[in-house]
Amino acid sequence: MLIDQDSGDYISLVGVRTIVFDMDGTIIDSKDAYMGTLLEALESYGFRREDVEGLIVPSIRGTVERILREDEELVTGIELKIRKDIVKRADGVDLCPGALSVLGLVGRYKLGLMTGSPLAFVEKVLSKYDLGDVFDQIITVDQDFSSKEDKYVHILKLLQTDPGETVLVGDTKSDVRVAKGTGSRSVAVYNEYSWSWPHKEQLIELEPDLIVTSIEEFVSNCLG
Repeated sequence: MLIDQDSGDYISLVGVRTIVFDMDGTIIDSKDAYMGTLLEALESYGFRREDVEGLIVPSIRGTVERILREDEELVTGIELKIRKDIVKRADGVDLCPGALSVLGLVGRYKLGLMTGSPLAFVEKVLSKYDLGDVFDQIITVDQDFSSKEDKYVHILKLLQTDPGETVLVGDTKSDVRVAKGTGSRSVAVYNEYSWSWPHKEQLIELEPDLIVTSIEEFVSNCLG
């Protein structure tokens, strides 16, 4: 059942031992960093910002595939370049509002971080905010999985926890699908930093357990 934070309701965390967070759009605001890196990588091919803005999805490869269509070799090359070059922009990436205080309040849970960003970028951003030791397990795009659900199942194994004992907090439709498909509780973060912005109705259609405007609201509503 969908519970929207505007109603003042919350999801029960009885039996929850683990929280797995998405990173981009949930904990950090990386949209501008990725857009700049993407445009830089595509500049020599004649693409401009207005050519690609409507094609952005929360996946490096998925975005490049939508832009370059069927050129598999070129897609792979651009994807790898973006993964490498995004690290240069890590110093300019900000945390989403409330993220720092939230991550300081959830220490009684096992914490996982599951992201489509490369490890070098993740480590640099976390180090910038002294968050390198907050997460018990981190899974990045560098680890090859056939699906996001496989990635999620793997991080739960590393965390030695079951899906039913876990809340997955993310900002995209795929985060909600993974949580629901594995039997975890799902919290969808929807705000201007989210990769789902401005398509809240698409999240609502998937019926996450809770929609909040920030992870700070998730903690204040559900964790007391």
